[in-house]
Amino acid sequence: MPLLLLALLVACKGDDDTGVDSGPEAQDISISPREIDFGGLDAGEGWTLSEVVTITNEGERDLHILDLTLAAPEEPFELGSIGTVRIPGGQATTFVVTFKPVEAGAFFTAIRIWSDDPDELMREVLLQGAAVEPED
Repeated sequence: MPLLLLALLVACKGDDDTGVDSGPEAQDISISPREIDFGGLDAGEGWTLSEVVTITNEGERDLHILDLTLAAPEEPFELGSIGTVRIPGGQATTFVVTFKPVEAGAFFTAIRIWSDDPDELMREVLLQGAAVEPED
């Protein structure tokens, strides 16, 4: 019975009335950059560094961004508002990520981007930054 179910699932994959489609016309997420290294920054001095992340829909159908979170929200990174959560085919949107350390250390996390892309429901952007004690 499990083989029959698997065969039915494989036979039904593709464009159908459910809206699930991984064909060439489906929504297709692309993210740039995939990694951000903020380098070093003085801790606690009010200094920040920011980078823009671009999310592009390389498919034809609308791509919907369902959630945008930090894997480790306690780290000194902040996410700005996303331009739009509905990205038409061939279009893009952006958001800003900011590194603002208040204490010295090395920091790592990832931005998790959840969407309705049928083959990649969640993508990550890796983040890292270092903060040093300011010199007197």
